[in-house]
Amino acid sequence: MKNGFRRTERRPRGSRASGLTGPTDNPKFREMSATTIAVADGDHRYLNFGAGDPAPGWLNVDASPHFMVPRFVHRALASLNLSARSASFLEASYRGIRFHPGRALPFAAESFRAIYCSHVLEHLPAAAIPPLLAEFRRVLAPGGVVRIIVPDLAEAYRQALASDTAWIGIDQVLGTLPSGLCSSPVRAALEGLAGFPSLHKTMLVGPRIEGALGRDWVVRTGLRCLDSRIDARRIAAVETEERCEEAIIFELERP
Repeated sequence: MKNGFRRTERRPRGSRASGLTGPTDNPKFREMSATTIAVADGDHRYLNFGAGDPAPGWLNVDASPHFMVPRFVHRALASLNLSARSASFLEASYRGIRFHPGRALPFAAESFRAIYCSHVLEHLPAAAIPPLLAEFRRVLAPGGVVRIIVPDLAEAYRQALASDTAWIGIDQVLGTLPSGLCSSPVRAALEGLAGFPSLHKTMLVGPRIEGALGRDWVVRTGLRCLDSRIDARRIAAVETEERCEEAIIFELERP
């Protein structure tokens, strides 16, 4: 057991390894992984997906390098004052995971009571969002809730159109590039290369969310900061006013 996780379910002979992914009951996922992360009761029944910084009371997962580092390394970095961020990894459960469309998340069905996903979906290609939401539904227990926060890029665009300028910088308005690169000569050198980073890839249109997801979920839209069906103590540990500013906040409940 490491960071509160244990590995189970060895990969069947002849199957293709797929990294940190796991078996699924969804027939469109054909690959089996070497391991599945089994979650225990308590804090590990609450998944903070794309955590950024880990929060106590949640099982925190993210694709950033900080989540790939063992806890003893974070402890050393924090004690030497070499990384202020490492302190948040000392008291919370965490794991490095990257989602790949077409592959399952490394959790068994109905593992979680709630999933928190803040400022993650806008960084994914639009085609990756339905498979991820399908995986959220699979790993949620009946009655479980996914809370999702994304920037209201449509509103940002409307505000830009209402301005007096004749020229609108899409990169700046929609955040398609880090602000430091929007006017940097480095951008010219990198633009067009395969894999050139994009800060925001997808815009979610708030009024269309319920129509798009209502067949599979009970949808609650128009929410405010800390207004959630997830219990107040856990939400307070992970959500801040800053996360909720100029954002679309909604929850999906698995029937």
